[in-house]
Amino acid sequence: MDNKIDVTFDIKIHEAPASDKTTSSTIDNKIDPSQRFAKKNNQEYSVFSTTISDASSTDRWVGIDQPHHVLMDPNTFDELRNRRIQWVFNEDSEIIACKITES
Repeated sequence: MDNKIDVTFDIKIHEAPASDKTTSSTIDNKIDPSQRFAKKNNQEYSVFSTTISDASSTDRWVGIDQPHHVLMDPNTFDELRNRRIQWVFNEDSEIIACKITES
Protein backbone atom coordinates (compact mmCIF):
# COMPACT_ATOMS: atom_id res chain seq x y z
CA MET A 1 0.00 0.00 0.00
CA ASP A 2 1.45 3.37 -1.05
CA ASN A 3 0.65 6.28 1.29
CA LYS A 4 1.91 9.12 -0.92
CA ILE A 5 0.17 12.46 -0.85
CA ASP A 6 0.74 14.88 -3.70
CA VAL A 7 0.70 18.49 -2.55
CA THR A 8 1.01 21.46 -4.88
CA PHE A 9 1.75 24.98 -3.68
CA ASP A 10 1.14 28.06 -5.75
CA ILE A 11 3.82 30.53 -4.61
CA LYS A 12 3.81 34.07 -5.89
CA ILE A 13 6.91 36.16 -5.38
CA HIS A 14 6.48 39.89 -5.53
CA GLU A 15 8.50 42.96 -4.64
CA ALA A 16 7.63 44.59 -1.37
CA PRO A 17 5.91 47.97 -1.61
CA ALA A 18 8.21 50.98 -1.48
CA SER A 19 7.11 51.74 2.08
CA ASP A 20 8.38 48.30 3.23
CA LYS A 21 11.89 48.71 1.82
CA THR A 22 14.79 49.52 4.11
CA THR A 23 16.85 52.63 3.62
CA SER A 24 20.09 53.64 5.19
CA SER A 25 21.96 56.83 5.84
CA THR A 26 25.44 57.51 7.15
CA ILE A 27 26.44 60.09 9.75
CA ASP A 28 30.12 61.03 10.00
CA ASN A 29 32.02 61.13 13.28
CA LYS A 30 32.81 64.79 13.98
CA ILE A 31 35.31 64.07 16.75
CA ASP A 32 38.85 65.08 15.80
CA PRO A 33 40.79 61.94 14.77
CA SER A 34 43.37 62.53 17.50
CA GLN A 35 40.60 62.22 20.15
CA ARG A 36 38.71 59.17 18.88
CA PHE A 37 39.96 56.86 21.64
CA ALA A 38 39.57 57.29 25.40
CA LYS A 39 40.13 55.19 28.48
CA LYS A 40 37.55 55.03 31.25
CA ASN A 41 37.78 52.65 34.25
CA ASN A 42 40.65 50.76 32.56
CA GLN A 43 38.48 50.11 29.47
CA GLU A 44 39.35 51.61 26.07
CA TYR A 45 36.44 53.25 24.27
CA SER A 46 35.94 54.68 20.81
CA VAL A 47 34.63 58.26 20.93
CA PHE A 48 31.80 59.27 18.59
CA SER A 49 29.78 62.44 18.14
CA THR A 50 27.46 63.88 15.55
CA THR A 51 27.54 67.32 17.17
CA ILE A 52 30.97 68.18 18.61
CA SER A 53 34.47 68.05 17.16
CA ASP A 54 36.51 68.69 20.31
CA ALA A 55 36.04 65.92 22.89
CA SER A 56 37.43 68.14 25.65
CA SER A 57 34.54 70.59 25.21
CA THR A 58 32.22 68.36 27.25
CA ASP A 59 32.67 66.37 30.42
CA ARG A 60 29.41 64.42 30.09
CA TRP A 61 29.63 61.19 28.12
CA VAL A 62 27.28 58.25 27.68
CA GLY A 63 29.02 54.88 27.49
CA ILE A 64 27.70 51.85 25.65
CA ASP A 65 29.28 48.41 25.86
CA GLN A 66 27.48 46.39 23.19
CA PRO A 67 28.55 45.44 20.60
CA HIS A 68 31.52 47.85 20.90
CA HIS A 69 32.72 50.09 23.71
CA VAL A 70 31.74 53.60 22.60
CA LEU A 71 31.48 56.95 24.38
CA MET A 72 29.00 59.49 22.98
CA ASP A 73 27.93 62.92 24.05
CA PRO A 74 24.31 63.02 25.33
CA ASN A 75 22.96 64.75 22.19
CA THR A 76 24.42 62.08 19.92
CA PHE A 77 23.09 59.34 22.17
CA ASP A 78 19.59 60.85 22.01
CA GLU A 79 19.84 61.09 18.21
CA LEU A 80 20.85 57.43 17.80
CA ARG A 81 18.75 55.92 20.60
CA ASN A 82 16.27 53.24 19.50
CA ARG A 83 17.65 53.13 15.97
CA ARG A 84 19.34 50.28 14.15
CA ILE A 85 22.96 51.35 13.74
CA GLN A 86 26.18 49.88 12.45
CA TRP A 87 29.56 51.40 13.24
CA VAL A 88 31.86 52.15 10.31
CA PHE A 89 35.56 51.73 11.10
CA ASN A 90 38.67 52.79 9.18
CA GLU A 91 41.90 50.79 8.88
CA ASP A 92 43.10 52.24 12.22
CA SER A 93 40.03 50.82 14.03
CA GLU A 94 38.59 54.30 14.54
CA ILE A 95 34.85 54.81 14.23
CA ILE A 96 34.57 57.19 11.30
CA ALA A 97 30.81 57.02 10.82
CA CYS A 98 27.56 55.44 11.86
CA LYS A 99 25.22 53.79 9.37
CA ILE A 100 21.53 54.03 10.30
CA THR A 101 19.15 51.50 8.77
CA GLU A 102 15.45 52.28 8.72
CA SER A 103 12.53 50.36 7.33
